[in-house]
Parts: sequence; structure tokens; C-alpha cells
Amino acid sequence: MIKKRPLIYATSLLGSITLIHFIQQESGIGVHELYMRLYYIPILYGAYKMGIKGGSLMSVLAIFAYIPHLALIGITEDVILLNQSLEMILMFFIGTASGYFIERQYKNQQLLENQLKKIQEIEQSLSSVFKSVPQAMFVLDTNYNVTQMNRVAEDILDMLGFGSNITNELIEMMFKNERVFQQLIEGDITNWGDTRAFVFPSGVRTFVVSATTILKSFETDAGVLIILRDITEIVELENQLLLSQRLSALGKLASSIAHEIRNPLGIVKVVLQQMTGDMDVNDFEEGKAIAIDEIDRANRVIQEILEYAKPTKYHYTLVDMEAYVEYIKTLVDNIAVDKIVRIEVVSGYLTDVKIDQDKLTQAIMNLVSNGIEASEDNGTVKIYVDCSNAYLTVNIEDHGHGLSADEQMKIFDPFYTTKRSGTGLGLAITHKIIKDHNGTITCDSQVNQGSLFRIRIPIGV
Repeated sequence: MIKKRPLIYATSLLGSITLIHFIQQESGIGVHELYMRLYYIPILYGAYKMGIKGGSLMSVLAIFAYIPHLALIGITEDVILLNQSLEMILMFFIGTASGYFIERQYKNQQLLENQLKKIQEIEQSLSSVFKSVPQAMFVLDTNYNVTQMNRVAEDILDMLGFGSNITNELIEMMFKNERVFQQLIEGDITNWGDTRAFVFPSGVRTFVVSATTILKSFETDAGVLIILRDITEIVELENQLLLSQRLSALGKLASSIAHEIRNPLGIVKVVLQQMTGDMDVNDFEEGKAIAIDEIDRANRVIQEILEYAKPTKYHYTLVDMEAYVEYIKTLVDNIAVDKIVRIEVVSGYLTDVKIDQDKLTQAIMNLVSNGIEASEDNGTVKIYVDCSNAYLTVNIEDHGHGLSADEQMKIFDPFYTTKRSGTGLGLAITHKIIKDHNGTITCDSQVNQGSLFRIRIPIGV
């Protein structure tokens, strides 16, 4: 669309040049060529103000305004006529080309201005977000100077007594090692994070300190963005939850211990009450045997509680798993002598694994014993050992009475048992041993179909 006002100015200028040209029509060809050059002024003005349409329009009007002069001055020489015709063609080309390039430059300028405006809007939005973020955020350059800081960071640094003056002391407080900050600046590491406790006048508060490298660009120097997130309340809630869990576990443990100890003591008390002076010798010996058995049971419970509760020292050694599988076969053959249960030991790929052999054997044999007890006569307990895929895998499978879904959720809890004479600590101890090997133990069981226990320990622990 051609703008009205520039068009009026351009046509007025063109009309003025044409009028003066008509007044000077008696002049020679040299004067006419001079006036012809003057036509370029409204043409370029139209191109500048109205683009390609304005340049083309003004060049066409200039050509039509100049043609009558050629007839009036009576040019007859072919060379001059050709020269004037070429000049008019050049006039149209210059008007059109000038308008095209000026219009293109104007569009590019508009596009650039729009992009700059969007960038400014984004910068303002980011700056607003930066200032309103509830975490402390500030940017340090290579000389520890603060280039940007939000209000939360200002408050925290003021309370720490640093203000905007970042010193080596603060760097040491946040990073513990100035070398870490230098590695971030140099780009050796791009992200870093840790937990720090800072002392404020109101007390100690815990922060997650995270830092990210800001790479040098055309407009910004290299630096480090540091974010301080106050997690004091979260830490306090976690501590309260942990204390509550410990108290709950302690209460459950005390209740279970009391139950397990009270039963044999009660039986011993009844037996002792029945032992009188006129008691038959056989009855006396039977009562004494019962009392001793119950005392042994109570002692066994106490021993298992102590074993489960005390910190365990592990002695990890590199074990030849092929020899270890043969060792397991010997053990299971010995415990299955008096059982009408067949035990199969199968192995896959085997290699050397770093384990505590005694502890792992205790865990495996506990699972095998449970499988034997759960199996019917002529049943089968299968043991599978494999070292593929960077894990030591041990599967113990039986086809006994199985476990319900509810029982599977509790079997690794201390003092939970499905046996009449069990203490409920065997699987809890097994679980602890596997966990201390950085491994996992899971149970897949169905009632009346059997159970499959899977042990997975990363090789190289």
C-alpha cells in the first residue's frame, strides 16, 4: 500500500522539476540532460518512502514527464535518441531496484526490531522470575564479583554477614574447596551440588547448595550460577519421622521379645509348680527336660535377637563360585539326609565374586531350610546360581504350601513367622545380609504352589 503523504511530496517535486524543464525547453540538449538527472530525486525519494511500488511508480511518471521534452527539442540524431531511451530504461531500473532493496532493508530492520523487542521481553520475564524465585540465586564472575542477585540471596548473605562482598571464606563455606569453584569456572565440571549447614543469628539452617557453569557468550562473561535452597524444615520433618519410625519399631520389638520370652518362662513356671516332694522320678525327669528345652528356646531367641541387632562385621574375599557351588551342594546334601526331599543345585555362568562367604552361606542355607520345611514328602527344592549380567544371582525355589500376598509383604519383618516354632528372625537376618552386600532379595509365591526367592548381588561389592 502506497503512503499518501510521501506520494504527494514526490509527485509535487516531480511536477516542479517538469515545470521548470518546460520553461527551459529552448535550451540545448545539455540542459535537458541536467534536468533529466534531477528526475532521480523524486524517484529515489519515492523508493525511500514507499518501497518498490513508490520507486517504480515515480520512475514511470518521470519517464512520461520527460518524453514530451524529446519531441519539443526535436532530437533527430539516432545516437542521442538511443542514449535518451537507455537513460529512461535506467531510470526505471534504478527506481525499481532502489525501492526493492530499501523495502527489503526496511523489512529486515522491522524483523530485527521485533526480535530485539521479544528478547527484551524475555529478559524482563527472566529477570522477574529470577527475582521472585523463593530460593537464593546469585551469579559470580571469575573474580568472585556478584553480577546478579535476587532478594532472597541478598537477605541470606546479609544475615551471614557478607552482603554483596563475596570472599574466600564464603566460597569455602559453600564449596569446602576453592578448587571446585575454579573447576566450574574453567568448565571442567558444569554442575555441582551438596548439602551445607550455615550458622545464622537465629540458629543453624540447612541448605542444598547447587552450582552451574555459565559459559562465556558474545554478551556475557563466564561465571557460576549458585542456588541456595533452604531445606531446614524438610530435614527436621525427616528427623521427626525417623524418630517416630524408630520408636514404633522399638515398641514392636519390645512387644515381640516379651511375647517370645514370656511363653517359655510360663511353661517353666508351670513345670516347677508341679515338682513336689512326692513326685514320681520319671515325671520329675520329664518335667526337668521340658524346663531345659524351654530355657534353651528362650536363650535361642535372645541369641537371634542379638545377632540381628548388633552391627555386623563383614569379611569380603574373592570367592571362586564354581568351588562355592560345590560347597553348597555338600551342605544341602547333609541337611537333606533325614528329609524325604530332593535338592537340585544348578549353575549357569560362574566367575569369581567378592562376597562374605560365611554370611552369604548363612542366608542361602536359611532359605533352603525354609524350602525343605515347606515342601511335602518327595518334593523338590531347586537352587540356581549364575554370575551373568554383572550380578550374582541365587534362586531358591520350592513347591510347598506357598505364601499369601499379605504374608509376602511381612516375611522379612522381624518376629513375623508362619511356623509354629519359629522366632521370625531367620528371614529378617537373611534380608539384612543381602542388603549389606548391596543386593536385593524378593519373594514370588502362590498358595499351594510354592515359593521362589531371588537374590541379586552386584559383582564387585
